[in-house]
Amino acid sequence: MKQDEKRALRRRIGELAGQYGEEWRREASRQIWERVERLPQFRRAHTVALYWSLKDEVETHGFVRKWCVSKRIVLPEVRGEEMVFREYDPADGVTPGAFGIGEARGAECPAAAIDLVVVPGVAFDRSGGRMGRGKGFYDRFLTGCRACKVGVCFGYQLVGAIPCEEHDVRMDAVVSVPDMPGQ
Repeated sequence: MKQDEKRALRRRIGELAGQYGEEWRREASRQIWERVERLPQFRRAHTVALYWSLKDEVETHGFVRKWCVSKRIVLPEVRGEEMVFREYDPADGVTPGAFGIGEARGAECPAAAIDLVVVPGVAFDRSGGRMGRGKGFYDRFLTGCRACKVGVCFGYQLVGAIPCEEHDVRMDAVVSVPDMPGQ
């Protein structure tokens, strides 16, 4: 039953995503990252796990490049059914990995060394519920990770309630902006 609810929610979010252009996404992403930068958990963090964004996600490329000079930034790499994080070095850039997602080439970073994990998702709710793309990579990784978990999303991805299952890992915080930034 929950899988049907999740499928329907993914479809609805996908339809909403099509209503927003690249310029809007860029501005909304900028505002989201400003909010993340103000979080005490981010300011305290030495090692931050980010992600190399896909077109429909909160854009991370500029944020990764900005912060890699003063924080240890790590990006996910998919290995079979699991996910590990590798150090990002701007000199090395990223290489296409699983599902066409950019992956860092640096040294592997143990989960215990990560202070903050910024997590993408298809949808979130205000109580920290998160729904991903359905493969479970983040849920499996976050189950054993003690780092602060921060979900980031556009306003249309913030819903009343996520149909969570036992294996779904909740976020400690969710950062978003209204559907029309600046208004």
